[in-house]
Amino acid sequence: MKKTLILAMSIATLSLNSFAQGYFAMIWYDGAHGLSVTAGLPSSPANHAGLLLGSDYGVEAYLGAAGAGESSLLPLAASKIAFDLNGVTRAGATAADGSGQFYALSTINTGLPTGDAAIQIRAWYNGGQYATYEAALAAGVNNGKSPVMTINLKASTDPTVQDLNAIGLQAFAVSAVPEPSMIALAGLGAAALLIFRRPK
Repeated sequence: MKKTLILAMSIATLSLNSFAQGYFAMIWYDGAHGLSVTAGLPSSPANHAGLLLGSDYGVEAYLGAAGAGESSLLPLAASKIAFDLNGVTRAGATAADGSGQFYALSTINTGLPTGDAAIQIRAWYNGGQYATYEAALAAGVNNGKSPVMTINLKASTDPTVQDLNAIGLQAFAVSAVPEPSMIALAGLGAAALLIFRRPK
């Protein structure tokens, strides 16, 4: 009977471990390497090229199983936050329009098991109009994303829960990418200019 009880407890412990929820820290904050806007749509002064990202921008983690490609990743609503308004910028000063960095106070439950997972960080102009990255992308306003990276998800009580600094997140471009139809129209216009230009 004692051996049966020990065996049952061992199986229960293994089962709990295998179904443990994986957590990470939605933090990218080193006081030096904030994101900034590289193109200006919308073109209000706060969003001109070279300026830092403030609270009118959103950032969210997209996750999936280890080795998953970008198209398989799903947004994690619990990770969606705005950029920090008063962080230390690259120059060591405090910017009223945001540091281009973010810091969520609580660790994020991914719903995935502990262990390695694929993660990508996406940022976009929100401005009270675009609640998701996909909405901003469809509207052609500023957006950007990191490469797909690997993060090791830990139990919520683990003091070594990883943040995005730990996995080497680097600054990425946040800009407006023209729709393919706009690129095609620009190409046709350039071709027309070449065809109809006057000989010298």
